[in-house]
Amino acid sequence: GKGIFFLPVVDVGLGLAVENGRAEVRGDDGEPFVADGINGRARMDSYREPAEMDLAMTVGGGSVTLQGRLQSVRDFIKERDAQARSQPEKITIKLMNVDIAVLRPLLRHATGKPWIGSGMTEGVVTVSQSGRGRFAADCGLLVNGFSLEDGDRKLSPACDLALMADVWHEAGGLEIRKFDFSSPWLRAEAQGTLK
Repeated sequence: GKGIFFLPVVDVGLGLAVENGRAEVRGDDGEPFVADGINGRARMDSYREPAEMDLAMTVGGGSVTLQGRLQSVRDFIKERDAQARSQPEKITIKLMNVDIAVLRPLLRHATGKPWIGSGMTEGVVTVSQSGRGRFAADCGLLVNGFSLEDGDRKLSPACDLALMADVWHEAGGLEIRKFDFSSPWLRAEAQGTLK
């Protein structure tokens, strides 16, 4: 008769620790995007369990931290629902006194222009997943002295920008619990549900 053959299930885990690391991304013009003093750890005890990370680095003269949990590899591949988990997977990025002009090389590579003339930012952005198709983003950002330029000329005078947002996405639509953007050129507020 027919026999059944099973391969044993092997589990995999990994850990990564970085001490005083450096990441550099160079575009065609040679001006690099640099993250220095990278310290932290990332750990996945099992491909069945969420991965955890805790990283800190210096970017644009300020500090950037990245902390949180990511969905397990198994659940990501099988698109399993995270609803049964005791806590949502979430990543939080904190920015303290970061000169956003450091993004110019990345923007130039992506769009052909650097776009950012100047700006110092502080804030927190948290993105979370609490089930299949259920995502949330919560942020508070302040950019002082922000200006736009296209590489050849300034497109705006330096000014301050502020963004506060609390947005949820589910299969049925988007819930905007709070959206408040303020600048000298534009003031926008929103609240409600989009389906």
